[in-house]
Amino acid sequence: MGSTRLTSKICGRELQQQQLYEAYRRRNDPMPSPQEIVLLTGPSGSGKTVLAKSLARRTEAERGYFCWGKCDQMQHCNEPFAPFNAAVTQLVETILRRDDTGEETERLEEAIEKATKDTELGVTLLCGIFSVFRKVLFCESQDRSARFLGDSSKSNGHNVQHHHNHHSGSSAESPAIVLFCNFLREFCCIQHPVVLLLDDWQWLDQSSLELLMVLGAPENNLPGLMILGTCRGNEVSPHDPLSVVLRGLEEQNVQITNIELQGLSVDGVQAMISDLLHLPSSATDKQESFRSLAQMVHELTGGNPFFIQQNLRVLRDRKLVYQTKDGSWLWNEEEFDATGDEYERTRMLDAEIRRLGDSSLAMEETLIVASFLGASFCQKHLELVANSDREGIRNAVHVLVNDGVFQQQEAVLQENESINCYYRWRHDKYQQASSALVPAETRREYSVNVGRKLLAKLAPNDLEEDAYLVANMFLQDLSILVDSRERIQVSRLLRMAGIRAASSSAFESAVSFFSQGISLLPEKPWLNEYDLCLALHNGAIEMEFCTGRFQQSDQLFEIVIQNTKGLEDQLRAYEAKISSLSARHLDLEAVQLGFKVLKRLGEPFPRRAIKLHTVIRIAKTVLWLRRTSTETILKTHPMQRWDKLAALRLLQMIGSAVIRGKPEYGALWAIRGVEISIKYGFSGMTPPTVFALAMILGTTVLGMTEDAKRVAQIAHMIDQRYHAPEYTCRMLMFEYGYVQCWHSPFRSCVEPQVTGMKAGLLSGDVEIAFCHAAFYCLHGFCTGIRLQEHVSAMAEQYKEFSKLKQKMPFVGLGLELGKRLLEGNETDSALYGAFCDKETDLDEAKWGRKDKSLLVLSCFCQLFLSVYTNDYSYGLRVSRRLRHLPVGEIYGPMLVVQVQFLLGMANVLAAHAGRKKPRSAGLRALKKLKALNRNMTWKENVLNKIYLLEAERAVLIGDRETASSKFDSAIQYAEESGFVHEMALAHERLAFAFSQWGLEEEAQTNRTQSAILYQQWGFDRKGADLTMKEK
Repeated sequence: MGSTRLTSKICGRELQQQQLYEAYRRRNDPMPSPQEIVLLTGPSGSGKTVLAKSLARRTEAERGYFCWGKCDQMQHCNEPFAPFNAAVTQLVETILRRDDTGEETERLEEAIEKATKDTELGVTLLCGIFSVFRKVLFCESQDRSARFLGDSSKSNGHNVQHHHNHHSGSSAESPAIVLFCNFLREFCCIQHPVVLLLDDWQWLDQSSLELLMVLGAPENNLPGLMILGTCRGNEVSPHDPLSVVLRGLEEQNVQITNIELQGLSVDGVQAMISDLLHLPSSATDKQESFRSLAQMVHELTGGNPFFIQQNLRVLRDRKLVYQTKDGSWLWNEEEFDATGDEYERTRMLDAEIRRLGDSSLAMEETLIVASFLGASFCQKHLELVANSDREGIRNAVHVLVNDGVFQQQEAVLQENESINCYYRWRHDKYQQASSALVPAETRREYSVNVGRKLLAKLAPNDLEEDAYLVANMFLQDLSILVDSRERIQVSRLLRMAGIRAASSSAFESAVSFFSQGISLLPEKPWLNEYDLCLALHNGAIEMEFCTGRFQQSDQLFEIVIQNTKGLEDQLRAYEAKISSLSARHLDLEAVQLGFKVLKRLGEPFPRRAIKLHTVIRIAKTVLWLRRTSTETILKTHPMQRWDKLAALRLLQMIGSAVIRGKPEYGALWAIRGVEISIKYGFSGMTPPTVFALAMILGTTVLGMTEDAKRVAQIAHMIDQRYHAPEYTCRMLMFEYGYVQCWHSPFRSCVEPQVTGMKAGLLSGDVEIAFCHAAFYCLHGFCTGIRLQEHVSAMAEQYKEFSKLKQKMPFVGLGLELGKRLLEGNETDSALYGAFCDKETDLDEAKWGRKDKSLLVLSCFCQLFLSVYTNDYSYGLRVSRRLRHLPVGEIYGPMLVVQVQFLLGMANVLAAHAGRKKPRSAGLRALKKLKALNRNMTWKENVLNKIYLLEAERAVLIGDRETASSKFDSAIQYAEESGFVHEMALAHERLAFAFSQWGLEEEAQTNRTQSAILYQQWGFDRKGADLTMKEK
């Protein structure tokens, strides 16, 4: 075959190649361009991959990276993210191979670090999916790798994979997808372009499809990244998942550039034959005869490049095309069977593969076993499965590489110092033809036999690494397994594959593995295979919940509870159930179930939360913390009892539901966790538990701010010893939502909420990510962040949470408020829209929701708008409702301060309109603000509000001198704190006072200043209204 081996030269594709190069230039143009995905379509063998790979040389010449991953047609349940994993592996190998100076490796490390925010959990998750990154992170010193990957022992047995329990919805939200997109965002640039080629999209696994959908979205339009795919368009129906994804991207205005490849023309066939036979194009004396040969080959192959190469080899082997002694080529036209039939072309290929297989038993086995192992395979697996001797297999592989059937990828030195070579099929047609050597009716059985040999011969560590491959062998036909012991073995294997899929956030694949594992269990599995049955059911419960199939998860939960031996075995199912209830916003049910399990764990909660009893318990704990030195506290022994560890974990899981649905239990919930830790020892869950106590101490109900500060410091110290990265987002929420607001400028507590939200999404703690988003929404309005900037940030958050397929009313309310301020609708100051009318409307029927945190937020937004639009009437209505809500028990001091200020302003506005008595207007709010300020370390957070209310009350009673002085102080402190919106409000109210006093010139000056400040904030309508009043 030598001279007619497969060629990489492109013939007859000049137009398509030009289109491809133009798309590449567009993706690397410094000028911004719309998101674009390039897709090469055409039937099998049309040269899509060869054309796509023609970009490799150009990309590498520009110090870029061409990385290629291929989907596998033979696997029943593909490895999650398999083509992306292969592409990333090639990217890293390319960097390590050509990086002489270390600059590229350093850039790769920085991209990983930035993508994961240099967090232990993020790096662990990313390396768990793309294991090749460990080559980069471990290529330096052990200290560096420890910094990246952390010390898992600090978690004190708390598995990092526990973050899956927080997930709900589809895998679109999975940390794997978020992390990979973050990595590409940090790594890709125009100076070092990346071409990401995914071959054979028609076989994309579910996880890869979801990643493609997110990566191809407009918000991930990354300069320097070209997403390139190949697809057999004739094998994809309009209802195929791939078609659905592509239509969805087009609806988002993503440009799908389709470059279609059909059969070559006769000229293209002639050029290809000339290249295959190594004839110079200058041989003009042979052009006419070549034309005749090209026409016949074109008729025989339909112009398909793969069949041209394959059939030309067959024709030469049959002596229908032959070379004379003088080097010229001749052919026997009469023997040509130019039917051009697809079946005939495939039959010729099958015959060629069969001829190879007939050459020796080892050759036949090599072809068959390799075809079942997949698109890529290794020599070690071939030798384990085949019956032929090792030397025979290696000789067969050598021949097949030389004949162009296999292509060697790499050789890896193993721990036993032997070399394991990796190969791939040069074309899918070879793989298909080789699998056809096994009769169709016995192929499934052959696949299962391959799985049996691998299961029996692979070492335990290797079996875990190859769990997907071996599991897929059995999944071809599980009905073949009749021996009960073998079924149990395979069930254990499927559990192993399910755990790996879950760790990659490939929840759909994990569900499939766990469910199939359950189906293999024997009769009465809870009696005969209790541990395996429990593990499979627990995995299935969690993964069904993670995919949003709550009904299936609930059914499996009932099965576990009915069949398990005791509480210890039921805990994992209970935890998944509580997470499921919280994800469905069934807060009362989640709290009730949590309390029920805690009672069985020896930590009962009372039927009624009596404040006095709770305060006494808090006082005892605080007194102990005051009397005990930090050094003594940190010497507390690690927690060993499983039931108390479980109690702490449950307390963390129900925390959000308690605050939302039963805030009266909030303090008791916080103190209980600290009591358990003090009595039984510390663990990775202790720091967020101690922070929860700091949160309660820092609420305006207790106002023990100094104690809250010290408790937060203790929590940080404990975290350094018992670090559990999955709880970082919770600690950020407690610290910056409740504690630091007393001791730092309000503005410094806003940005950490964004960090906490991202950490929550990364760890899968979606509920706490929701809380961070709500705090960011509120704090942004409280601190006067520019409206356009704040609304844009909330819109991005809303888009991020919409991927979770869950409602996000907190951010939705903030968006409604921000848009009303920006758009300047003058009808009235009430909020309308989906989030107000349908979800948080304040009529009496809505009070039965018991989601008091949402009602507080709704009232705050309504009150905020009414004050800044001077609608005192609506402000009073909302004020009356806010007084019945436990604002201080739910939210931190920043919101409580703002609510009291707005309540006072609403009363003052009403007094100016004659609806309130002047002397009592705003007095209650003013007293509460002063009480709050006494506990404030950073008093500038509140002083401007106190002075503004005092100024308004002075105006009401006619004390001009006091009013002027207080207005000046209010403006000064608002400016120092950066509260531009409250500066604008103070100038507006001062202008109103001057106008009442008949000082119109001073009034106009302050009106002008107020208009400027409102416009700086982004409230243009108010600024325009004030400007019109001047005129």
